[in-house]
Amino acid sequence: MPDSLWILRPFALTGQVGVSFPTGSSAGERVPNNLEWGLALEYSLIYLQGYVKDIGLRAPFDRLIPLVEFPMETPLNRGGTTTTGTINPGMIWSGKYFQIGVEAVIPINRHTGNNLGVLAQLHFYLDDLFPKIFCKPLLGR
Repeated sequence: MPDSLWILRPFALTGQVGVSFPTGSSAGERVPNNLEWGLALEYSLIYLQGYVKDIGLRAPFDRLIPLVEFPMETPLNRGGTTTTGTINPGMIWSGKYFQIGVEAVIPINRHTGNNLGVLAQLHFYLDDLFPKIFCKPLLGR
């Protein structure tokens, strides 16, 4: 990427695709197999500050990652109706030993629901908290 577009370097686009195979039914209804797919667009202020250009952000703002996630589900068979999913704009703060985040949950259509929601997360980095336990090979020396 040219130097003139330095502001775009911290963007990341990730995606996932998979198929779910339910093993039972719900109240006598046949539950369809589903295509689970989604995207996430992130902008890492950590990467911007550390590897692209120091724009003068100070704690706690220098550890933020604004993001928008798009988790979706499309029925593949057994009378499934339509694609459902949400748009989740939010923010993650990532430290050395943990990260904390919050996202709004906005349904994409009436089949998904009519209400807004909130998703909060707290992740601990166990390998950084307990390096003597988790920083060893599983097999071999």
